Amino acid sequence: MVKPDVELLTRTLNHIKLNPEAWDQTHWCGTAQCFAGWAVTLAGMRIDEENEVVSVDDMPTELAAAVDSDTEWISVREAAVIALGIADSQLVDDGPGGDGDRIGADAVLFYAGNEMDDLERFVGRLCATAEASS
Repeated sequence: MVKPDVELLTRTLNHIKLNPEAWDQTHWCGTAQCFAGWAVTLAGMRIDEENEVVSVDDMPTELAAAVDSDTEWISVREAAVIALGIADSQLVDDGPGGDGDRIGADAVLFYAGNEMDDLERFVGRLCATAEASS
């Protein structure tokens, strides 16, 4: 089981908080990116903005190892899930439009309707889960 990457989760949240004008939760990439887009960028990956994908060849080696060897491109969402280490994580969906169910952390964290306080709450929960399992 992969644990959430507390350092990257925190760094991404802090980057967004310090640069709110560069954050748009409805867009994966561009000059204003969502949480997933910033996580991918801060993890050292480059996003092909036209196709909203990441080249596996451009991924850090340890992250690329999590991708099928035949795969050349993955979505920004998939790259963010790998970089953040949240593939095995679930969160209670109590953000905007949420129904209180436990679902994949990516569906909750990357939701387009999230506001800053939602991101802070979800990142806090993921970090607490990772630290509790250490």
